[in-house]
Amino acid sequence: METANPSLFKSNILPSRDLTPVGSVGRTQMYLIAKPQIAARDIRELVALAKARPGTLSYASSGSGTPPHLACELFKQPTGTSITHIPYRGSSPALMDVMSGQADFVCDPGIAFPHSRTGKVKLLGVVSAHRSPFFPDVPTVTEQGFLAPTSTSGSACGPPTACPPRSCPA
Repeated sequence: METANPSLFKSNILPSRDLTPVGSVGRTQMYLIAKPQIAARDIRELVALAKARPGTLSYASSGSGTPPHLACELFKQPTGTSITHIPYRGSSPALMDVMSGQADFVCDPGIAFPHSRTGKVKLLGVVSAHRSPFFPDVPTVTEQGFLAPTSTSGSACGPPTACPPRSCPA
């Protein structure tokens, strides 16, 4: 059990050393969501647009070091694109600026579902190993021709390792 947090944030807690894994709470896929005005209908067209205009596209995230930020960075590497990161203080402000056209896209853990169904944003692809059960017709980044690492976000329960077994809920 390890997270990216020890590499990104100053902390005295190392999950593999200081926490005892109890169980997984949930897991979510990442979705590449674009502003409605973008001239791309899928990942291939987004990459072509980014390569034609290096450094001019931007992506929003819910903050530096968050799963959406890392998912977008993992998308940029294998596609060879230069795209500017705009960190926000949360998923909602990031999504609002994509919807309004202030940022070009966001790697989203699912809060944009209602907006993608109504056309307020474009769902260009799934940044995970498998297609989404919610959008089975939307291909993954890999299916669209890019060997991008997959990105999922998960949550788990883990009391402190020093917690006596009888006092820790199981």
